[in-house]
Amino acid sequence: MKQIHCGIGIPSPDTLSPEFALGNLPQIMSNAKKKGYKVSLLYKRGVRTDSNRNYILNEFLKTDVTHILWLDADMIYPVDIIDKLVSVDVDVIGSFYYKRQPPYHPVVYVLNGQKENPYRPVDLQGYSANHFEVDGVGYGGMLVKMDVYKSLGDDKWTTYGKNFHIPTATTDKQSHDLLMCETFKKHGYKIYVHNGVKCLHITDKAVGEADYLAETNKKPISDVSEPLLEKEIAVLMPSIWKEEGRGEVVCQQLMKRAGINADYFVLYGEKDKDDPGFIKKVNDFVNNTDYKYYVYTAYDAFAGRNWLKIAYNALEESGKGLFAFNDGKWYGRMAAFGMVRKEWASKLYGSGIFFDGYHSHYADVEISGIARKTDQLAIDLRSLLVEVDPDKDTKGTNLEDKKLFAERNPNAEIH
Repeated sequence: MKQIHCGIGIPSPDTLSPEFALGNLPQIMSNAKKKGYKVSLLYKRGVRTDSNRNYILNEFLKTDVTHILWLDADMIYPVDIIDKLVSVDVDVIGSFYYKRQPPYHPVVYVLNGQKENPYRPVDLQGYSANHFEVDGVGYGGMLVKMDVYKSLGDDKWTTYGKNFHIPTATTDKQSHDLLMCETFKKHGYKIYVHNGVKCLHITDKAVGEADYLAETNKKPISDVSEPLLEKEIAVLMPSIWKEEGRGEVVCQQLMKRAGINADYFVLYGEKDKDDPGFIKKVNDFVNNTDYKYYVYTAYDAFAGRNWLKIAYNALEESGKGLFAFNDGKWYGRMAAFGMVRKEWASKLYGSGIFFDGYHSHYADVEISGIARKTDQLAIDLRSLLVEVDPDKDTKGTNLEDKKLFAERNPNAEIH
């Protein structure tokens, strides 16, 4: 078996912090050598970190180095970081750490389907598995097999986005580590993060998980298993209560009880104004994103525990197109709140997940009827997503939507 030779690359615009240079780095190298790894070290200082990184890579390419471990000089790492990352044996894997400034978001990302700010940070604290596939990680504690760089050709060089240093820019502003992750993925390599390699960021103190939890008022997650980190599920919620922030409050409750990861989006409308309606907003969102499943809900929804995980498992196991949540009224006979497989719904309507002619009502009735008739409706009454609206039974429906439904479904029962 070929000996693993780990090259440690440290690009820095400043001098090394004493905590890292005098304590942490010697411990990392000593631990790796005790475990039988060959270790080499290169440090390059200069204003442009991307240039420093490319210099180090070019020098290591002239050697027999098998892996490059990128270490930022303003961090503290587990002393066994090399052994832990190498042992996973994947092409690209990062470590888990938080930004230096409040609210100390994790430097671990998945794509969210938006053109501006296309990445959202992923909070892995509380999960038991030691590594996950993601879309982007920070360079601090990133291990890359040298064969990966050798396969990239001229794409192997790191560079900043053209607007990275412009504070008002909203496009082409990704940091050079996320741009490099995009390059890895373009060439067919997957990106992983090691949840068992947790690092600290040095400012006037060492920033870690406790700071993130305190700043965001979060508690460690203990009852969530098998998180999804790819673009699997988007939860969509219409709301006219933008000023009150009600949509975000409800989303927090849904998120805490979901039992599985998803992306949550509040689709705001305007009170007392000419608004295109929820159906159009949903379809526009679906047509401009690429999730496997879309959940439609409302700002008066209240979730039971593991509501989303149960629905996801039901659709994955059955292969059906629509899941009807138990809303306390229809008990799964109709998906007043539903989870839709995009591939199935797109074949029904050509685009989106609803018939685009509806404004705010009856689109759910129509798609539920189609799913029932074609044996595409999945139900699990344990999945509770209930409307909490004391005035629900006294509210009217959109009469134009009701008329359209009757024209499109002449033999259907009108609810």
